[in-house]
Amino acid sequence: MGKSTVARVLAKAGLPVVDSDELAREVVQPGQPAFEGIREAFGDEFIGEDGRIDRPRMAACVFFDDVARKQLEDIIHPRVRERWQACVGKWRSAGDRGVVVIPLLFEVNAEANFDTVFCVACTEGTQRVRLRERGL
Repeated sequence: MGKSTVARVLAKAGLPVVDSDELAREVVQPGQPAFEGIREAFGDEFIGEDGRIDRPRMAACVFFDDVARKQLEDIIHPRVRERWQACVGKWRSAGDRGVVVIPLLFEVNAEANFDTVFCVACTEGTQRVRLRERGL
């Protein structure tokens, strides 16, 4: 069972769920500040014919280049964090609880923002199988 499955189970139990991967896709859409930040940092060659970020090209750029990956993360992560923090703030103000799915929670030092943390993990072998199933 992966993090998406856990999130679906918790959503079925009535908890609102925010997925940081979905937020990351939102903040890089045309007109969003991260989109312009990426364009300025990486250039127009990373904008596809449809006017959106060319995700495969960007992935190829940052996959083996730690400096480029850090630069991209520095553009995207603060905007994603802003959005999930706004959700958490609303839930807390209303006395509610919710779920925020963050694949790299500990790596981005965000765990202190939450009252409860569920760590969903799997073996490297399982990770490889899942990546192959997704065509990666």
